[in-house]
Amino acid sequence: MLEKVKIFSKQGVTRKILVLLLACGIFPMILLAGFFFYFYFNGQKQGIGEVQKEIGDRIATNISSYLEKTSGQIQLFAGTLQFRDHNTQELKNLSYALLDQIIEFDKITIADLSGNEISKVSRYYTFRPFELINISQEKSFQDAREGRTHFGKVEISSLSKFPHIRISVPITDVQDRKTGVLTVDVNVLKMWDYISRNSIGDNRYAYIVDSEGFLIAYQELSSVLQKKDLRNIEGIRNLLQGNIGVFEYQGLIGKQVIGANAYIPLTGWGVVVETAAEDAYRT
Repeated sequence: MLEKVKIFSKQGVTRKILVLLLACGIFPMILLAGFFFYFYFNGQKQGIGEVQKEIGDRIATNISSYLEKTSGQIQLFAGTLQFRDHNTQELKNLSYALLDQIIEFDKITIADLSGNEISKVSRYYTFRPFELINISQEKSFQDAREGRTHFGKVEISSLSKFPHIRISVPITDVQDRKTGVLTVDVNVLKMWDYISRNSIGDNRYAYIVDSEGFLIAYQELSSVLQKKDLRNIEGIRNLLQGNIGVFEYQGLIGKQVIGANAYIPLTGWGVVVETAAEDAYRT
């Protein structure tokens, strides 16, 4: 009986030693491993976020630069238009020549200071004289007549069925007096093709929304043509509320993503760069 008690006693001591070893050795290791993985994934997320932000800022800068260049081309063309020297047919010929030269331009409209359209040409349609209208009530015309360059909202063209942005600039004579307004519809998809030549990496995608949160540029054309409302996406809500940065949320493709957003100057648009969280943490 005494020997049994001793055996039980030894087993109790052994158990206590094992528990003590577990408490002093394995549990701290598990705790340390937990801390390690927490800080590892946190650092991984931060690094991925910085890459996303850099890409978003680069795309925003490229698009802004592209629009500045485009508006400069439009202003340069406006400087060649002299109503005294060119009749209506000559204005149309000059406009068609510009369409041939710059593939992003879809429609060119020239109006006098009263808002009466003098010439209107498109690469998709031939306008007849009775289709020329008065545009004096349009904000784009009013801004340009006051000497400002106007960038309109992105809209779906009734002619090409593609999204476009309307840019209007004043026409002036050699004495810098305003004589009319030049308006050019610029194809946004062609602009996106121009921008997307810059690689954004594997397992990553970018898209552009307008100032109201509607999709205006993305690799999937059908979603763009539908002008999809993306205000249900947390990353877009952050953008519209002025929260610029890196966030984790359910993204455009329905997966949990790490996304970064950035404003595009001149336009009120925003660019969003997303990568699936599972792909990001796997790298």
